[in-house]
Amino acid sequence: MKATAAEFTQKILNAEEQLSDDNVPGERFEILQNLIEYYIYTDIKKARQYIGMQEQLLSHVQDVHFEVDYLSNLALLANLEYDFEKSERLFLEAIELLEDKGSSNRKIDLYLNIAAVYSNQNDFIKAGKYLNLASKLLDRHPDALLNGYFHFRLAYFYLEEGNFTMAVELFSEAEDIFELFESVLPLKAINFLIFIETGRGRMYYMQGDYSSAIRHYLKALELCEDYGISSRISHHYVNIGSAFMGLHDIASAENYFNRSIEFEEDSSLLARAIAYSNLGKCSITRGKYEKAVEELNLSRELFLQNNAQDFFNLSSVENYLAELYSLIDKDNKKEKHLRKSLSYAEKSKNQLQIRNVSANLADHYSKEGHFEKAYKYLKKSQTALEYHLYKTKEEEVGRLSMIRDIEKSRNEAKIEKMKAVQLQHRALRAQMNPHFMFNLLNAIQSEVNAGNIDVASDNLSCFAGLMRDSLEHSDREIISLESEIEFLNNYIELNQKLRFNSKLDYHITVDEELEPDIMGVPSMIIQPYVENAIEHGLKSIVGGELSISFKLYDDDNIICVIEDNGVGRKVAMERKAAISQLKKHRSMGTAITEERLKFIHEDLNQSELEFIRTEDLIKFENGLAAGTRVSIIIPILELKKYQS
Repeated sequence: MKATAAEFTQKILNAEEQLSDDNVPGERFEILQNLIEYYIYTDIKKARQYIGMQEQLLSHVQDVHFEVDYLSNLALLANLEYDFEKSERLFLEAIELLEDKGSSNRKIDLYLNIAAVYSNQNDFIKAGKYLNLASKLLDRHPDALLNGYFHFRLAYFYLEEGNFTMAVELFSEAEDIFELFESVLPLKAINFLIFIETGRGRMYYMQGDYSSAIRHYLKALELCEDYGISSRISHHYVNIGSAFMGLHDIASAENYFNRSIEFEEDSSLLARAIAYSNLGKCSITRGKYEKAVEELNLSRELFLQNNAQDFFNLSSVENYLAELYSLIDKDNKKEKHLRKSLSYAEKSKNQLQIRNVSANLADHYSKEGHFEKAYKYLKKSQTALEYHLYKTKEEEVGRLSMIRDIEKSRNEAKIEKMKAVQLQHRALRAQMNPHFMFNLLNAIQSEVNAGNIDVASDNLSCFAGLMRDSLEHSDREIISLESEIEFLNNYIELNQKLRFNSKLDYHITVDEELEPDIMGVPSMIIQPYVENAIEHGLKSIVGGELSISFKLYDDDNIICVIEDNGVGRKVAMERKAAISQLKKHRSMGTAITEERLKFIHEDLNQSELEFIRTEDLIKFENGLAAGTRVSIIIPILELKKYQS
């Protein structure tokens, strides 16, 4: 659930009004923390001011958690300013402080944050290590919001790996978690929703689908503008401009690069530096060489001013300048810039950049007739390429190992959750519905009191059979379709006789294509939906009708359709305003059943199926409710599988 930008603003205004020198130090620190968690995304200058105020309070609060908050704030600020080494050092310091004393949630948050820093440094082995630690802690200490953060971080991990299928899936999972979050989302989660769109845009950009990239980048920009998240807006402009360059729409690209430079609320030198660099490339494309020289020089100056000097981008700018000077026949300047480019490339330790610049130098000296120098740089280029391939292979092995560890943890968590769902379902099956059983026994007692001994005996026999089946099925996850249908028949028959005075009309049909005696299905998978139909739809009407049909859906699944002519969902929901314990039982039964079906479908690689569909039936002549239809896709299982 998202709060509006106005609600966030009002909350912050209230917090600032509460902030005074009269506050108890601990209370003042926490108010400052709330303000920082807002301003770190909307106004970095204010965030820095409030972090400074926190530092002054540290000697008065004497609490390790306050110190961790302070260090984390500094680390996040450094990360936003692209000083990744400083951010890493501060996060590691915070993690060390929490090692023995901190709560699991704080640790998970720190692990996810430092994983992001390592990803920004392209150190995916270390990023994977902390994602794995976060995953293991989340298994033991589930938290909805942190789970959303984890899925988001893991999605970016797979994105950089080039595994777009997993990235798409995880982005969607993270988005679903945030969208379904019951409390108001913090601004941090809104920021992650923005970066989900950015990640999708980057994925399309990497695949050369620049139009789709622009669509998602614009969505990210719109969210930023809606919530006043200004800390990265200039980068969003750069992303959009870069995608327009991919489409060879130079005018639109230049428009967004200029907007990045002119956007004053985001003080990012890096964004401006990249924007000027890209403007230089646009000017080269237009043949405006003097303008390109000016823009590339401005880019270089901004990269040099940035706290964390970006040697890779400095190398790229010098390489562009060298290319530019070769176009305007100034080979003496070309050589100077190529040498600078190589020097920066070596400082960046990016072997691919060293290889490319060395190859450019070799080509330059070859054309100049300096073959000895040309050979020297050609050899350097080859060595850098070989080292790059070696390191890439080594890193790939490390990354794959980390991915296996993470996926193993996720699969183990999935198995544990499945076991928990099975245990819950067994508990429900074992107890059935106490109110249902109480009503049936009362009805049988009434027949005995009335002297209808034969009727009471038949009903008691039917009731005993139902209880026997329930107890037997409670120890089995898979039963034959035949057993499932027999159980349903006994259950409805008892309702029909004892609760509806034989006035409930029902029928169960099984398609001839099915082989009920040898087909396995999850046990008691239909009963909760039949119970819902009876209790919510049919109980209060005269002339109730219930039909249940089983047909073959495809080679791997059966479809069961449960249809009633009851009051419909709208009226049923209105009657459920005051929820009784009985209704809680039924609601829990269908929820757990859906969880079981979800896990089994996923286990069979059928997660794309819409396995539960509920439809309102409407009378054609007057538009009034005519009942409800529930369609359930049930996997056909081997009778021995899933047994425990």
